[in-house]
Amino acid sequence: MSELLGLPLFNDNLLSYYRFEGNSNDSKGTQNGTDNGVTYSAANGRYTQGVGFVGAGTSYIDIAGISAAAPISATCWISPNSLPGVGTQANLVTGLTDSFQWVLNNSGQQIFSKNGSVAIGTSSTNVGTGSFAHIAATYNGTVVNFYLNGNQDGAGTNAQTLGNIIRFGGDTSLNNYNGAMDDLGIFNKVLSQTDINILYQSGQTYLGKTW
Repeated sequence: MSELLGLPLFNDNLLSYYRFEGNSNDSKGTQNGTDNGVTYSAANGRYTQGVGFVGAGTSYIDIAGISAAAPISATCWISPNSLPGVGTQANLVTGLTDSFQWVLNNSGQQIFSKNGSVAIGTSSTNVGTGSFAHIAATYNGTVVNFYLNGNQDGAGTNAQTLGNIIRFGGDTSLNNYNGAMDDLGIFNKVLSQTDINILYQSGQTYLGKTW
């Protein structure tokens, strides 16, 4: 059984789930990815394997499109090798015009926006490089809440309608993520802090078993 799918609390509201065990298949839905310049290895994984992005416009995963209509939550483990330069961002989960954008800025803060230009919120704490952190963003159509390692980490308010998610890890410009990612889940509900802490704690205690 998959790691996150083994937690019954989340199964009904889990739209898509990417374990990155050697591929970008969707373990819950039908949105299998198309890989471009990524690698899978144990070094890139918080669980058995994860995916590595090289921080270039040729390193990303495309999907056909997951609805980002609120309510929505996204959670994953990341381990950045480096942070983006000033004036750029590291795209984690993104789309096209009018779409969901979840990125890291050059300080390592999470940013949630519409199309990268309409700000909705920024997290409080910088994500460091070289080790895994569990991050999450939830959005009810007006308020975004951020989480880092199971704890709430800032919020923002801006009512927006968001389009589909179509890409993980980068784009064809300078806004590319350099690092590892694992256990990416997209939910059609606003997860509570208790929910997100369960996801974080399950990763902390993972011993190669199922729940």
